[in-house]
Amino acid sequence: IVTFTSSSTVKNFVHKLRGFDLTQFLNKVRIVCIGPITAQTAQGLGLSVHKTAEVYTIEGLIEAIV
Repeated sequence: IVTFTSSSTVKNFVHKLRGFDLTQFLNKVRIVCIGPITAQTAQGLGLSVHKTAEVYTIEGLIEAIV
């Protein structure tokens, strides 16, 4: 599981891993975002979001995971 808590964390993640084959890596993980803006950023950068927290807090993110 990879979690993102903000759009900036998504952008930094993708930036740091540029040059790597993200598709192969990300096919093996589930992406969970803290809210719809973060999910929209992730999707805009080509990531497939599996879940988005209903309550946009760390607790909500944990609930989305379990």
